[in-house]
Amino acid sequence: MTTGKVMRALAGLIVLVVLLMTVNGWWNEYRKATPKPPVAETTSTANASQPVPPAATGPTVTVLTDGLNFREKPDATGASIRGLKKGEKLILVSQSGSWLEVSDASGQSGWVNNNPQYLRIEKK
Repeated sequence: MTTGKVMRALAGLIVLVVLLMTVNGWWNEYRKATPKPPVAETTSTANASQPVPPAATGPTVTVLTDGLNFREKPDATGASIRGLKKGEKLILVSQSGSWLEVSDASGQSGWVNNNPQYLRIEKK
């Protein structure tokens, strides 16, 4: 009987370790995709090299969920630029099928899935 209990405990421990390793790997990938805040520079020439935010002429897209993938191309296999944050505002640039090309506040362009669970388009 004791050997059976030890084997079950060992199996449970192995499952727990695998689960923790999986969650840790996911969390590290999410953290890598989340942008770091820009470092403020004190020289006036620093602003000349920074991207200019796009003119807010198109409809606004509001992100409804944390971690929404901001992708390099309009495809689920497209590389993730970063994870978007809930409440983040984007500018709609174009649409391709079920994907929207958007631009963030820093001027970075990318693609998001046009799913009403993930985002809301606010017409101007």
